Amino acid sequence: MYIQVNAHNSLTAPAKLQSWASEELENALSRFSTKLSRIEVYLSDENQGAETANDIRCSIEAKMDGFPMMAVAHQGDTIGEALLGATEKLQKILDKKIGKLQQHKGHTPAGGEPFADVAASDDDEDVDQEFEKL
Repeated sequence: MYIQVNAHNSLTAPAKLQSWASEELENALSRFSTKLSRIEVYLSDENQGAETANDIRCSIEAKMDGFPMMAVAHQGDTIGEALLGATEKLQKILDKKIGKLQQHKGHTPAGGEPFADVAASDDDEDVDQEFEKL
């Protein structure tokens, strides 16, 4: 999983910020690492230095193999709050997508019960006994 962090010039210490954000994302998304090929993070200060609420924006784009690019965004008072909020949103989306894939691969019907093995049903024995009587 390749992670690229882009920080706007208005944010301080971009190199330190990039390494911190990369580590946070690697830890938070480690269970999806085999399914994700690329993650791009965009951090910016919406008001360019003016102190206002929720002015730090974090956008995350994630590429999961075989699917179109997914994107989430979150705004917060701090860089950490914005990054963690966007990461949580991405985790929810990935959980949902991967859950649907696993359910589809298991071929379970809408009721959630796996399909019964036709050869192993008890009804076949009853039918065989009925034919023997005839």
